[in-house]
Amino acid sequence: MGKNDKTLISGIHTCIEALENETSLDKLLVKKGSTGDNMRRLVSMAKTMNVPVQFVPQEKLDRMTDLNHQGVVALMSLIPYHNLEEIVPQIIERGEEPLGLILDGVTDVRNFGAICRTAECFGAHFVVIPSQGAARINSEAIRISSGALHSIPICKVPHLLDAVHFLHASDIKVCCASEKSDSSISKTKITGPLAIVMGSEDKGVSPSLLKNSDFQVKIPMSGSVSSLNVGVAAGILLYWASQRG
Repeated sequence: MGKNDKTLISGIHTCIEALENETSLDKLLVKKGSTGDNMRRLVSMAKTMNVPVQFVPQEKLDRMTDLNHQGVVALMSLIPYHNLEEIVPQIIERGEEPLGLILDGVTDVRNFGAICRTAECFGAHFVVIPSQGAARINSEAIRISSGALHSIPICKVPHLLDAVHFLHASDIKVCCASEKSDSSISKTKITGPLAIVMGSEDKGVSPSLLKNSDFQVKIPMSGSVSSLNVGVAAGILLYWASQRG
């Protein structure tokens, strides 16, 4: 990310206008100790619109742009984000069985792009990511996805657990990928609407999501290496899910 990065905007009024125009923002970076009514309004608007706000030293903002940033820089998204509560009813109204993917802590841009490419190839209807703790959707992510990020709806939510509760209320089963599961995908038959949860490579799926899932599955392996790259694992599970019924 350089000082000429076209995905950056800066200045209090510019950032307020971006939010008022519903421009998709990945993050708002604000100088520590900032005060003033307009700054407070900006931060409040960002939080209301589920845009993560990070308070940083002025030096960090100075390194990001040569412009008069007035203590605030916003990172614009290269794609629009979608509302999960609007996407799911649309899928059901079309008479389709929803197939979704929830990414819990997948922060590597290349893995994220590859997973979204695979999800689109296997007919997934949406991908859910958290507002914080997810890979930034930049030009590299879009390149790795082979443009799939322009096709598959990406739904950014403040809390993944809330998304799970909404999916349950919509009669969509939630399955977590876990190497600790006793159920192998080769012996698990599924039918109906489904959302698959993939966790980070180091921590896996968070305990709260595991606890609130309908079931958990593991990918059987016979080699000496005990784990798969999350992108590869997601591909296997999406193929398995695409064979529903």
